[in-house]
Amino acid sequence: MMTADKMWGGNPHRAHNLGKTPFDEANKVPSLSHWYHDVIPFYTCCKWQGEQSPGCVTYRFERRASQDCVGYQPPTAATVFGDPHIYTFDDFPYTFNGKGEFVLARVDSVRHKLDVQGRFEQISPNYLHEAKGSMLTAVAARDNISSVVEVRQRPIDAIWRYHLDVIVDGQRVYFDRYSQKIQQFRECVVYTPSNVLNQSHVIIMFASGAGVEVMENRGFLGTRIYLPLSFANITRGLFGNWTFDQTDDFTLPDGTAGPTSEAADMKAVHSYGMQCEY
Repeated sequence: MMTADKMWGGNPHRAHNLGKTPFDEANKVPSLSHWYHDVIPFYTCCKWQGEQSPGCVTYRFERRASQDCVGYQPPTAATVFGDPHIYTFDDFPYTFNGKGEFVLARVDSVRHKLDVQGRFEQISPNYLHEAKGSMLTAVAARDNISSVVEVRQRPIDAIWRYHLDVIVDGQRVYFDRYSQKIQQFRECVVYTPSNVLNQSHVIIMFASGAGVEVMENRGFLGTRIYLPLSFANITRGLFGNWTFDQTDDFTLPDGTAGPTSEAADMKAVHSYGMQCEY
């Protein structure tokens, strides 16, 4: 049963309560657009008339009919975590211990221009010996003409309050208060879950539908990138070429064929990863 079958069920809104930049166009004014296009029609058509009134029936089944999600296409995801372990968009796992700044995912097409970069640094020495692995310490992302959003891991001695630094267009932003949990910038939204108080979990959503999620836990940074179907067959970088086929995940940044994932050994994987260096 669809939620709009009842008056108190959900229904699609035409304007977001927080508005949308540049905030001075139709349907984009914070609060006012939502009140005018969504709240007032519900009161006049349904709440003040009755659930089975002609106005409410028209509102629920014709003007604001809900969707049953039959045509929903879930996004694909790629992730990097640990020292570092990588799962590509086609779900191929491998380990890459490069040190420096690398392209996690890059798209350069007529429709989309996405760039997500990661910084990998050597793991701090432990009480036994020097650690030879590397770890993710910072992520920067930009989509089309959006703001540049950078998320950095704070030093271990500086995480008593904030675990991550969030920098948007060169300015640090914070999510301490409830009113700051969701912040809008040029063509993107940056927010933290309401139950996270130490700024250890940051989510970036772009206007194109791409999303970047950054999490810190016990000194290690993990990142996921979510892409809608329109990004298929055009991705490059450490997260691979998203074609629903693992064998061509290691396509080189210039589009030429790299080592096949089936035959790739550690040396071939490292060679491929170094070609994704920014």
